[in-house]
Amino acid sequence: MPDVKRERCELIAESLAAINDYMQNIHSANDFIHLRQGRLYLDAITLRLQVIGENVKQIETVYPGFFAAALGYNIDDIIRFRDFVSHHYERLDYQIIYDTCVSDLSLFAEKISRFLNEK
Repeated sequence: MPDVKRERCELIAESLAAINDYMQNIHSANDFIHLRQGRLYLDAITLRLQVIGENVKQIETVYPGFFAAALGYNIDDIIRFRDFVSHHYERLDYQIIYDTCVSDLSLFAEKISRFLNEK
């Protein structure tokens, strides 16, 4: 039987790595609107954040408390963000996307990586 948690965590790790790659070209929130490719990076990053949120939500639905117990990480904001992106994309603020990428993703990526390397 496949390990659903592991498979979904691998998808999360893949999206986190992609975001990290995209962010190499973004040095401020304004780059999303001023760089020639900025809007494409913004859209790609936002889609990857949505993928992360969806996978987190699916894991938490099947295995309630997994992220808190296994990773020591509160995922409520990730799920709320996913829901907002899914239903109100047109109201997204590029500054929030930038701040999320710069401030919030490295710790989560570290915890996901540690989980994947333990197995």
